Amino acid sequence: MIPKGREVSIEREIFPQLQSMGQLGAFVSSAYWRDIGTPRSYLAASNDVLSGAVGRGNGFKHLSIDQFASLSKDVGLLPPVSIAEGCEIEAGATIGGRTSLGRGCVVGEGAMVEGSILFDGAQVGEGSIVRNSIVGPGAVIHQNCVIRGLSVLGAESVVEEDNVLDQGARINSRVRLPKGVMSF
Repeated sequence: MIPKGREVSIEREIFPQLQSMGQLGAFVSSAYWRDIGTPRSYLAASNDVLSGAVGRGNGFKHLSIDQFASLSKDVGLLPPVSIAEGCEIEAGATIGGRTSLGRGCVVGEGAMVEGSILFDGAQVGEGSIVRNSIVGPGAVIHQNCVIRGLSVLGAESVVEEDNVLDQGARINSRVRLPKGVMSF
């Protein structure tokens, strides 16, 4: 029912068709469920997993660091945090609570990542701050940037130094922001 080569809204296109055909069903469950269709709800679902509200028993705060991650001295870790294989966290960086770093992420010297999700291969430059935001796979944030306020960086986007993104800013995949062009 989903046409090849075009985006489809399941809830606005497919579900009504299924209902008109008498083929739409439902299942009642008390299992965990959260709609993750917005950056705020996606971050909340990640926090639910990291804090143990899902899967490990309520209130379990955890610190998960893959054995093949590399953390320099003087790195601050504030659980709940998950750091995947191949991540490199440089001296003086802080990985704050409710943060998940995908495989191969790099967090530069003195940078801070808090309440955020960095997908595989994302890079945060020296002295940059990423707070309550989502950074797509392979995205690069150069030094002295601030990414906050439910901002979302698409895959392989590049934010050059001295930019500030806030208030839900969205940067599409493979877009490059030149030095100092954004400031909220």
